[in-house]
Amino acid sequence: MNTAGPGIKKNKTATYLYLVFSICFIGSVFGGITSTLMSSYLPDVVKDIIGPSDKQKMEEVGAVINAVFLFGMTAGGLLLGYLCDSFGRKKAIQLSLVCIGLFTMLTGLVNNWLLIVVLRFFSGFGVGGVLVTTTILIAEEWVDHKRNIALGILSITIPLVYFLQD
Repeated sequence: MNTAGPGIKKNKTATYLYLVFSICFIGSVFGGITSTLMSSYLPDVVKDIIGPSDKQKMEEVGAVINAVFLFGMTAGGLLLGYLCDSFGRKKAIQLSLVCIGLFTMLTGLVNNWLLIVVLRFFSGFGVGGVLVTTTILIAEEWVDHKRNIALGILSITIPLVYFLQD
């Protein structure tokens, strides 16, 4: 019998669950910020990086940066989802958050568009990973009738960032 109370699995305290949820939520919000931040400033970034150039060249560079970010998200979702099963949920989330923070920060420090492409791949890797791993962790930690609410709230992180940026 579960004596921990409603919504809490055996041996899991409410404080633990809300801490885990908070980390997952904030990590996903940072993933959303990383996803949308570059898209908002991409025309200015490309213009600053490649200098005066024709519109087609600027659009091509911007498309490559965005496409590689999406490939990074795909790779991160797949690989970190697998690592999540092999090495643990929390370690996979930590790696995802490190990728998001480190590679997003480094993106702001470089002035070569090819380096930006590489860094955006790895920040995308972290975003894809955090979207998969946080969902898995919440789904496993919370009991059925509270799980759906927690996952529903977690799922609004990316749209929340879109809304807040406008």
